[in-house]
Amino acid sequence: MKSMVIFIIPLFVARVYSLSVNLYGLPSTEMLLPISRGFLSDLAIGAAAGFIFQVLYRKKFAYYPIWVLWVLAVSLNAEHIKVNAANANYSFIHLALAEEFILGSVLSFKSLYTFLVCLGFSVPLSLAYSRYSPIRTKNIIQFAVISLFVLCVIFIPASKLHPHWMQMNLLEENTKNLLSNQNYYFTDTAVDKAILRKFVNQDLSGRQIVQYPDKKSNVLLIMVEGLGYDTVQSGKVPALKKLSERNLSYENFIGLQRQTNRGVYSLMCGDLPNLLTREAKSDYVGMYGSMKECLPEVLGQNGYHTVFMQSADLGYMQKDKFAEAAGFDEIIGSNDYKMFYSKRRWGVDDRSLYLNVFLKINQLKDNDPWFITLLTSGTHHPYNVPGITSPTLGQAIMYADDALKEFIETLYLKGILKNALVIITSDESLFSYGEGLLNELSGNHLPMVVLSPEISGPMVHQEVFTQADILLSILDYLNLSPLEHTGRSIFRTYTDGRNSIFGNAYSAKIYSYSRDGKLYICSKDLDCSAYETANNLPFDSSYAPTDVNPEFISEMKHVMVHNELSSDKLNTNYIYYQTRGQYVGDRFLVGDQKLSARAGDIIRWRYKIRAEDPLNLFLYALIVTDSVDNAEIIFRKTVPVKKGETFTFNHEFNALQDTPWIWSKLQVLTTENGKYTVEGITIERLKGASQ
Repeated sequence: MKSMVIFIIPLFVARVYSLSVNLYGLPSTEMLLPISRGFLSDLAIGAAAGFIFQVLYRKKFAYYPIWVLWVLAVSLNAEHIKVNAANANYSFIHLALAEEFILGSVLSFKSLYTFLVCLGFSVPLSLAYSRYSPIRTKNIIQFAVISLFVLCVIFIPASKLHPHWMQMNLLEENTKNLLSNQNYYFTDTAVDKAILRKFVNQDLSGRQIVQYPDKKSNVLLIMVEGLGYDTVQSGKVPALKKLSERNLSYENFIGLQRQTNRGVYSLMCGDLPNLLTREAKSDYVGMYGSMKECLPEVLGQNGYHTVFMQSADLGYMQKDKFAEAAGFDEIIGSNDYKMFYSKRRWGVDDRSLYLNVFLKINQLKDNDPWFITLLTSGTHHPYNVPGITSPTLGQAIMYADDALKEFIETLYLKGILKNALVIITSDESLFSYGEGLLNELSGNHLPMVVLSPEISGPMVHQEVFTQADILLSILDYLNLSPLEHTGRSIFRTYTDGRNSIFGNAYSAKIYSYSRDGKLYICSKDLDCSAYETANNLPFDSSYAPTDVNPEFISEMKHVMVHNELSSDKLNTNYIYYQTRGQYVGDRFLVGDQKLSARAGDIIRWRYKIRAEDPLNLFLYALIVTDSVDNAEIIFRKTVPVKKGETFTFNHEFNALQDTPWIWSKLQVLTTENGKYTVEGITIERLKGASQ
């Protein structure tokens, strides 16, 4: 019994910590039941873990280090909840294993602080219990207690009106996700265009709310990493709030998915991201090109010079490959900046990015019209503020706000804004607000502020728009033909509602806001509940349960299965390939790469890299089969390569059973901007080859 309680204590401590940093004030009476269920879930998981450990390890020397590792895992999940408002999802363990993430976030002072808080409270509570507890029970009684707790958790359903991190232990939620009826393989289905048009269609029927320019206007799209709608409205970024109050702002702008590469894809290509599969569409666009023209390509065809600039490493999530395939003329990342105030694992600080952008604009101002897309990273955990070793989130967003203010003011003083459309938004929201369902939905509630010479005064647009609308909106504003592009224009007002589908990769949820004002909350196997809101808009403080429309759910499924782009749909054996290329400095050659395999498939990795200077290569492939317990590292190694040598790597994996999650990474680490040449990189899947 003692071991069970000692394993429960860190879970309770972490839950109290998570509630204290994620809730605004004391919880309401409506939240008491979900919160109680969360503590009960911790009780069941902690008791089971303590019982198992007690049976397997009777030597005290093994007890303490494993218990400390238990506290570490619990505290890292608490930090994940603090940043993402969700339990850590095992589906994205490959991201956590990336060195960029480990050094930039896991080993940051912020994560260490959370660990010390959890450890600092868990140790004295555990010691006190060990010393004063008189309880001594037999294993059979302990097992009965665990069984009772587990049964209670099983038969108490989680409320869909409250986030799962509040109601479930990390292990319970991930186990349920693994056991749920999720279809990882998607084949071509007959497309009912009438159904698709209900969700995805081109609609420029609305009335214009701004005057469009009569000449080619420059376009600047700024994505402030992780910025949420409430962060602006609450005044935490006063300069951006003032900009929103003086220009055109949007109250119901939806981020279609969590994770940066999915948000960037939707903004650039006017398309829904993957909502069901773990693969990101941007990966496949980077390798095989887009199925339709993305915004940079369209603008390039109309005489624009297009530039993608971000603070971080371009190789992480292969954003350089995506940007190239999307049609950008210039692609610039952290390794390209020679001038900066602060440079850390997640790249240069925001002020440094804007400085380099201004220099780029000066180079382009006398040439063709330009389209520049920016992605900051200073507000990415653990944050980047020059002169502060471990800045708080508040310091990071204030610095980001000051940097943005200076940048916009400089553009104004230099006369650049006289002929420029400026759109300020975010890739995703990492800032939650409100209680219950709104707390979780707020991860998809993004700010949207538009500056334009044609906007003479403040305007607030309350209609629902999404990231996928930006492509069509910019083409509409510039009076360019939208071709086959879909969406609505943010520069128009509409008299009727619309159907929207969006998701949260961290909480494994699918949402849909219907044209009749209903909000649907669904698991990935489309077990849905429906709610009405007081103002008939998706983001509200009150949600009332209502009847589910089965026909609407059927149409949602049709749209999503048609929408998903996964490795299983590809007509080629190559899941990933990279042809010859020369590079300088540290880089992810294969970053966030995911694929799946069915029983009998063979996966082949082929890497060939020549070192012009000494370098180290870090490579691994992680295989997850039917459960997290079966996760294994197929290969994991760090290889030094001397100057003039060529590194060659070949590996095969025979899938003995369906393997929905396979992740690969290949990273180059150099000193003093070492040079190297990629002769070729391929990841190939041979379907049924081993049968």
